[in-house]
Amino acid sequence: MVTIYLVLSGKNLTIISKVFKNIGLSVFLNIMIKPIWIILENLVQNKIGHEDYGLYSALFSFGFIFLILTDFGINYYVTKSIARNSSETVSLFSQVTLFKIILTIIFPIACTFLGYLWGYKNEQLIFLFFLSLTNSLLQFILYGKAILQGKQEFYLDSYLGILDKLLLALFTFLLVIFSKISLESFIAARLLSAVFTVGMGYHFLKKVIGRMHLTFNWVKIKDIIVSSLPFASMAVLYSVNDKIDQVLLERLLGTTPTGLYAAAYRWLDATMMYIWIIMPIFFARFPFYKEDNQQVQKLFNAAQLIAAIPVILAASFVFFYPEVLVYFLNNSSESELMVIQELLRILFISLLLNGFFNIYSTYLNAMGYVKIVNISIVISVVLNILLNFMIVPTYGVIASAWITVISTFILCVFAFIFTGTSTDINVPWKLLFKLSILLILLVIMFAMCRYYDLNWILAGIMSVIITVIYSLVCGFKHTMLEYK
Repeated sequence: MVTIYLVLSGKNLTIISKVFKNIGLSVFLNIMIKPIWIILENLVQNKIGHEDYGLYSALFSFGFIFLILTDFGINYYVTKSIARNSSETVSLFSQVTLFKIILTIIFPIACTFLGYLWGYKNEQLIFLFFLSLTNSLLQFILYGKAILQGKQEFYLDSYLGILDKLLLALFTFLLVIFSKISLESFIAARLLSAVFTVGMGYHFLKKVIGRMHLTFNWVKIKDIIVSSLPFASMAVLYSVNDKIDQVLLERLLGTTPTGLYAAAYRWLDATMMYIWIIMPIFFARFPFYKEDNQQVQKLFNAAQLIAAIPVILAASFVFFYPEVLVYFLNNSSESELMVIQELLRILFISLLLNGFFNIYSTYLNAMGYVKIVNISIVISVVLNILLNFMIVPTYGVIASAWITVISTFILCVFAFIFTGTSTDINVPWKLLFKLSILLILLVIMFAMCRYYDLNWILAGIMSVIITVIYSLVCGFKHTMLEYK
């Protein structure tokens, strides 16, 4: 909100147009549906209880960790290849699609087998199979989106990208209002929405490609996998680092603590969406200016501000008013709500770290330092797993949240130090200092609002006003305008 305000005049609109042109309709639609879905997820958890939702969260996370087995970097390669040479569409589709279909079918079977080895039993394995099948279908939808993006069919890509979420929101809403919601029906709703979306994706692709032929070219597929391996391995590591906590929590503490953790983590995941929306913009722009170090530095400085300012607002607000985010969990006990609020405070430290430092790892990835980033993620994942086994059984679910913060801290510090010492980027120390002062000011303001029991809406409005005034005084607008 503040970032938009700062650039909302005259030539500043060029920055806005750049941002929204890169974000695209697909991201805009996802932003529109996300608040609705967050509320519905809260309602689902409130209805089915923390225990069942904890099991769902653990099973979903377990399958998500291995989701790269349905792709191996193929989607990335398809988009890039078709965008470069549209005439390759039919040939590439013919050579790759059958392999993707085979992966889609095999994945839920393989994932269920891995779940059996992990210790899941009986109905847990059944739930895992259907959740894995859903994820597998959604990954196949991403393959269709990759083709549409490569063909520059962005409207069709946007509709396909939002369809499964809209259908799932509709099915879930109907289940909730008719009091038919349960763990089984929620999983069925996810699967049904994915099946419908796959059918619509087929219709879109047939419209764009025409008559479809399927062949199997292992040599071509192997070349694609090899060329995409660095990015595929990074995707695996990020998935593990992101989802391993809830998988381990369920094994170490049970489903109810996992449900409490999931209730808090949902909001971290939702707010991190802002980071994942804007970072790809800069990921694409850094290589474009690779030969112009001065322009890269200006772009980096602008990205530092655009990423950090909204995150500072969100994190400082949640630290003092976490109860706002648990409003829809009214079936929870007082002690459960207290735990969720404490988890929110801790997890949003992780958000704050990402707001300050995610741009550094984005820069490294964009400029080809993938190996370095992968090493840092491996260190973070290994430490994450070790600390979970060592600390969580004794100190409980709160410890798991702190471990998430530690893992994020490792990634951020690693990227920050390497960028400052081994690349052409000069760390914007003045900007970091000014952003830190902004954080301190907001913390003091929210602390005073809390002390005088001020309504959270008024506190939020005051925080935005303070941020805008401070940003103007500190010249943040000028820093963003330097990037043209």
